[in-house]
Amino acid sequence: MALIFDGSGYVELISQWVPSDLGNWEVEIIAKMQGTYPAQTFYSSANNKSRSMVYQGNLYVYWENTALGSSSRNLGAFDPGDGVEARLKVKAVTVNTIEVYIDDVLFSTIDATATPIGAYGVKFIGVNGALSSLLNAGTEVSSLKLTDLTTAANSSVYNFDQSSGTTLVDTGPLGNNGTLTNFADPNSAWTATTPTPTLRKGSQFTVTTTLSGTVTAATLNGNAITIDSQTGTSVTLTDSGSGITTSGEYDLVLTDDSADPDETITVQVNVVGLASFNINKDGADQGSLTDVEFIILTGAAGSRAINQQITGITTTAGGDTGTIEITDAALDVDDTITVVQQSPTVGGGLVHTATLELI
Repeated sequence: MALIFDGSGYVELISQWVPSDLGNWEVEIIAKMQGTYPAQTFYSSANNKSRSMVYQGNLYVYWENTALGSSSRNLGAFDPGDGVEARLKVKAVTVNTIEVYIDDVLFSTIDATATPIGAYGVKFIGVNGALSSLLNAGTEVSSLKLTDLTTAANSSVYNFDQSSGTTLVDTGPLGNNGTLTNFADPNSAWTATTPTPTLRKGSQFTVTTTLSGTVTAATLNGNAITIDSQTGTSVTLTDSGSGITTSGEYDLVLTDDSADPDETITVQVNVVGLASFNINKDGADQGSLTDVEFIILTGAAGSRAINQQITGITTTAGGDTGTIEITDAALDVDDTITVVQQSPTVGGGLVHTATLELI
């Protein structure tokens, strides 16, 4: 779920969040932006002296300083692209040092020695304290975390997973809910994001897209995959391998034939195989080999057929092969295979069975 801002609405928290230790807190927001001009505020204190915003394409961080009132830094260009999810985190390491991360990568370190943090707070989401700099229409926010790293109970978590209404629920220990304000239609502002599809690497699968046109291109982890068909918002795809070797969540990017920006969907890709196999099943330690061949057989005894042949496997001194991927999409986790392995150096080993798993 997420909240799509409409260019006039924002969220006001019941109480302003203030960290117990001004030198030990972090604020993290996850959003898909729509444009970076003219000025857009992610979050702000009530007096507008603490905030993070984008102004004319540059990222700014503000904090309150006792002597100067408000201090800020222009951290440079920030434009992840329309509809592209970005994770922004502002972290106080001390009152003199602020770290800024984008997508969990350190983007900038601010030396605030001359203007140390004297106060910090968050009261508004999607607008500044002056209620004048709103997030652009179409900007989608899916998470905000206000974390007190000294006093955990003084922390808030907003998952934006409501389906209707004007209340943004704080699921963190503080329980400081927010209220949707000035939205033209608060109920329609809540949107369900596409559930994460799970696919077997190399298989056919279907996803639901919010793009308005016909999907013309799809990439998984940066690798092109085949578009088989589209009916309405349902797109059927075939993953031809995608260069993925480890099970996990990967980005599926869909492009259509209209003016819509690309849509990114998180996909769980399951890679099936053996985490490792020891060729010394006969008890003889053959040492490290570089020329082992694996023959994978499937089927019942007396009618087994060769499913896959893997050559050039290197083993450790103890005979372990390391990860072996099974590319046949018809085989899945918990299936049993028969393994025949041999090496020109030492000959063949005993025939054994193995159970497939996620690798």
